[in-house]
Amino acid sequence: MPTAEIRSFGQLFGHVANAQFGTCTSAKGEEDPNQGTNNEEKTSRTDIIKALSDSFAYCDSAPEALTGASANELVTFRRNQAARGYALANNIAHNSEMYGIATANLRLKGQVPPSTERSMQRR
Repeated sequence: MPTAEIRSFGQLFGHVANAQFGTCTSAKGEEDPNQGTNNEEKTSRTDIIKALSDSFAYCDSAPEALTGASANELVTFRRNQAARGYALANNIAHNSEMYGIATANLRLKGQVPPSTERSMQRR
């Protein structure tokens, strides 16, 4: 069960934005356009949504540019070397994990998560 020690809903999505910028920077071999910005510190809904949207927009070109050969190239990922494809796969896994955490927050507020709502509509 979530406790007061976990990130707030806004901080969770600020964290996702930070992580996406970091991961896609590694995969693209570029300087982090988010460097020096901690999106977890943003408090307005508008700012959090913009940060998250910007991180998705920045990441969009990374998998599009991936080829069989470039997927195996080593890049600096966090403090290690990893295959470019691994970094992008890790981004998907991390986002899935964060979605799972978000669903717990939604349910605690009496809301139905989007994936559950969609599956209920098909019944």
